[in-house]
Amino acid sequence: MIRCSRLSETLLEQVGKQGPREAIIEIDLNEDPADNRMLAEYLVETYTHGMRQVMETIASASRWVTTSLLAINGGAAIAILNHPMATNGKLLSTSLFAAGVLSALASAQSGIRAGNRLMGPMGDALGYWITVKHDGHRVADLEGHEVRLAALVKKAARVPAFLGYLSVALFTAGLISAALSMAGSL
Repeated sequence: MIRCSRLSETLLEQVGKQGPREAIIEIDLNEDPADNRMLAEYLVETYTHGMRQVMETIASASRWVTTSLLAINGGAAIAILNHPMATNGKLLSTSLFAAGVLSALASAQSGIRAGNRLMGPMGDALGYWITVKHDGHRVADLEGHEVRLAALVKKAARVPAFLGYLSVALFTAGLISAALSMAGSL
């Protein structure tokens, strides 16, 4: 458990001096190396568990989504090839389904790359707190990695998500194309 009594006392002291809306807290990060070590021990455990859980969740979801997108687009393409309809409609529908398969594969590949790119910054954050755990010394300039890491995670998820949605859109367009072709409108 992390002791926060000094922080609470400092906060109350600042609020008393400045008023509740103007409280300014100045804390020496290295005032008590033992407290830093306890905080770092907690954060190392938290980061390690969090990294493992995030990577397992991403891998599981990625496999499920990729398999589903490949199955629906691939199955639809095979079904259309075996269905009697105009050649132009069959070609367009099958092309859209094939593009959906490629988009699903690209989504999976970009997800893997994004996960790999995140491992470096996640490892840096973990490494920093492991160092603090051992020496008790914190560096304020290095503690912004949590904010940068959150932004990187959000950015990394964009391309795989876009490509997944594109695969679904291509599947839908392929269905519409096939339906119009079967109805004789295409």
